Amino acid sequence: MTVSKKYPLCLFYPWAFLFLLCFSLLNPLLGYAETQSVKPIIAVGDLHADLQSAQKAFSIAGITDTDGQWILKDSIVVQTGDLTDRGPDGKPLLDWVQQLEQQALSHNSQFIVLLGNHEVMNLQGDWRYVSQQDVLSFGSLEQRKVAFSTGQYASWLRKKDAVLQIGDTVFVHGGVSRAFARPAETLSDEVRKALLGEGASNILGSDGPLWYRGYWRQTEEMACTEAKYVLQQMGASRMVMGHTTQRDGQIHSRCDGTLFAIDTGISRHYGEHPSALRIDATSVSAIYATGTVVLHTQ
Repeated sequence: MTVSKKYPLCLFYPWAFLFLLCFSLLNPLLGYAETQSVKPIIAVGDLHADLQSAQKAFSIAGITDTDGQWILKDSIVVQTGDLTDRGPDGKPLLDWVQQLEQQALSHNSQFIVLLGNHEVMNLQGDWRYVSQQDVLSFGSLEQRKVAFSTGQYASWLRKKDAVLQIGDTVFVHGGVSRAFARPAETLSDEVRKALLGEGASNILGSDGPLWYRGYWRQTEEMACTEAKYVLQQMGASRMVMGHTTQRDGQIHSRCDGTLFAIDTGISRHYGEHPSALRIDATSVSAIYATGTVVLHTQ
């Protein structure tokens, strides 16, 4: 290598070292800034193996086109679990969701799927809510068993988080109760370990993040008191939940924009009420086929 006499190699090394040092210090901050980005977030609730209804919900939210292909740019989409059970399209819906994960990347977007209690039930061999049409969508009962035990869907689902925090918002299928007021990453790790039989199993129970319904069954005063404590422990100010179906087909909010219930019964099993929740820098809004309703302003 030829080195200029004006800039001898011995002088080049210190500058190179300083550059690399500054970049290494800045790079984690860049990564952190990305996770705390101001990209709008769209959250979608339970889909329950109904591809037709799921695609309606994603389309009215502007996530996909009418053919189910991803079109949303520069955004984050969170699906809060319960992809499976009840409906007829077990395999087609899972395949579609996996395709969307890849399609989102080419639009500078991210599609994050969380675990729901029904995914965990299937991973554990609990098939109480599986329809016959769902079984047939896999080809046979044996093929479906393999898919959720050692097959592609089992390995894919076991890597998913149960709880996610983006900025000041916590996303979870059921709800984070007072009993499990811990960081999102910790809770997700505990769920993964429990699924492997390596951790405390109570996190998979009724007070755990996959099953908890307390925020929508107790009085608002009680819910607000619990939410204030839990969110303080998590360093957040808002929680978005699926799981507890809102039978009027509407997204509901409690505690002055602190709690949001987004399971509106999207699948035909629950009446087909397509919806999504949008969070941006100025507001939190419900998206329906009939239009958008602002639920809370920032």
